[in-house]
Amino acid sequence: MSDGNKICMGCLESKPLEAFHVKASGLFGRNQRCAECRRWVTLYRRYGITREEYEALAADGCQICGEPDAPNRRLDVDHDHAGESVRGVLCTNCNNGLGRFQDSAGLLRRAIKYLETR
Repeated sequence: MSDGNKICMGCLESKPLEAFHVKASGLFGRNQRCAECRRWVTLYRRYGITREEYEALAADGCQICGEPDAPNRRLDVDHDHAGESVRGVLCTNCNNGLGRFQDSAGLLRRAIKYLETR
C-alpha cells in the first residue's frame, strides 16, 4: 500500500485505490476486490455465468442493435424473468425497451404494427 496501490484479492494485481469501491469496513476503506473483479463475481452469483461466457455473448455486441461492449459502458445480461435463464446481452437502451414492453412479443408486434402504419 506504500505506493498508493492495493492488491486485489480477485485478480491478485496491484491497482490504484480508485479501482476499488469505497467500503468503510474494508482495508484502507475499500473493498477487497477491484471493481472489475466484483463485476464478474456479481454476474456469476446473479446469473450463473463466468467472465468467459459473458465475453463470448458480448463479442458481437448488443444482440438487438449491435452496440459494442466497452469498459465504460458494459452490456446488460438479458434474462428470462420467469425462469432466470440467460438469453443474451443487450445495451441499456434495448434492455430497458424490452422491459418497458414487459418482455411481451405480442406487445412488441403491436408496437411494430403501430410504427409501420404511421
